[in-house]
Amino acid sequence: MVAQHLHFSIFLFIISTVCRQANGYNLDLQLVNVVDPDYSPSCTQDSVKTSIRSLDFKCKNALKPQWMNMLSWVSKCIDNCDEMIRINFNKNYKIVEFCLSQTYHNIHHKANGVDIQFGSNSNYYLKLDKNIFTECFLIRDESVKSINYMKVYPKKSTLSRVGLSSIMAFAYDSVKGTSTANKMYTNIASTLSGATCNASMVHFQGDHLCHKALDYTGGFTLPNQQWVVTCTQPHCVGQFMRVDFEIFAFSLYFSREDDSGKFLSQLKIDWSSGSIQILDIPINNHPRCFDYTEDFVENWVKATINKLPSNVEKNVGLGLFQVFADVLPRKEYTIKDTTAVFYHLPSTLTSVSFKAFIFGLYGINTTGNTCGQFQLKLYSSNNDAIFELLLSNSEKTFIKFNSKTYYTNEIIEFIKCNEWRYFWITMNDGMLQFGNGIVYGVSTSKSYVTAL
Repeated sequence: MVAQHLHFSIFLFIISTVCRQANGYNLDLQLVNVVDPDYSPSCTQDSVKTSIRSLDFKCKNALKPQWMNMLSWVSKCIDNCDEMIRINFNKNYKIVEFCLSQTYHNIHHKANGVDIQFGSNSNYYLKLDKNIFTECFLIRDESVKSINYMKVYPKKSTLSRVGLSSIMAFAYDSVKGTSTANKMYTNIASTLSGATCNASMVHFQGDHLCHKALDYTGGFTLPNQQWVVTCTQPHCVGQFMRVDFEIFAFSLYFSREDDSGKFLSQLKIDWSSGSIQILDIPINNHPRCFDYTEDFVENWVKATINKLPSNVEKNVGLGLFQVFADVLPRKEYTIKDTTAVFYHLPSTLTSVSFKAFIFGLYGINTTGNTCGQFQLKLYSSNNDAIFELLLSNSEKTFIKFNSKTYYTNEIIEFIKCNEWRYFWITMNDGMLQFGNGIVYGVSTSKSYVTAL
């Protein structure tokens, strides 16, 4: 499948019949992150920032996804930098998509963009959004075949060191044992995921609100990016923050103590199901992960300060609080120009005659108040275009299928800037139907039906 447009984030959900082989991939293979430690990658870097507070910035940190590791690779170069991290795979892979995560440590270490090189193929540049922690991208060049390494060159405009906290590269392979390399966990405690929070108390200056611990956009060198309460002992114990989720489901969660040097030693975690966990937290600067061991569906969590070290008497809180869930498979891809990019349908869901196709578009206006148009093509394993869709605000939307073209009867503003819009296509019982909305077969405005 190929998509062409100006600047969109997109997610896809496909329902189809199953075939034994699709896009050259065996049915038994799954899309896995081959940079995951279970797949034995290695790395080298041009340079590395000096360790701070027992935290290092080596390239190995970027080999783990954000739900496994909060450390980053950061170079030591300051001005006119062109330094890279090289990741070596344990065998040749055809990479089909990749995700990059910004560093947590300092907002000044975040990258404005990256140059990417897959094997000996030529570099291409991607602009990054500093306000989005993780962005996923599809491969532009379909000629990129089997490679055993990739290079990433983070870029920025300010005079400061730059790096990345995580690099994930996805290819089709068999899943190793109990590995979770085929999982893409969602931080449902992020405000970007719709989460909200409230706290029993905040710092008297009003700049340490609880949502700062959810988003953590600044890094540990900026203390106002944390939730901190103004209190003195014994009144610090019992202070809490509660996070309400818009997405209800769980796999594990991750929390981190305050970085001001006034650490917590124990947290009480209350879940909406009534489950309670008492967590002993090491008194240091390192992040700490905890497993959620219940089988309930939760819709909120409350973190209460339960115990402090004897030398901490006032003004404590949480530097970061995240909850990662294995939710409905949904991955958003950022596509920022008119260059075609390629999405490989999972072989377990692929058929030439699929039943339903659901996708969402988030258009970001680059000039004026227009978000351009979106073109999607579906290719067979023989690289024949068997389906084409054009969504446009300036001309009639059309669908091409089986060498026939079906137009809407009027021009409709399907794509709206800075807003998610959802669409579905069904092909069943000799009818092709297109509509908008999150549930296929149910349109929020108009739907269009054509006999095939």
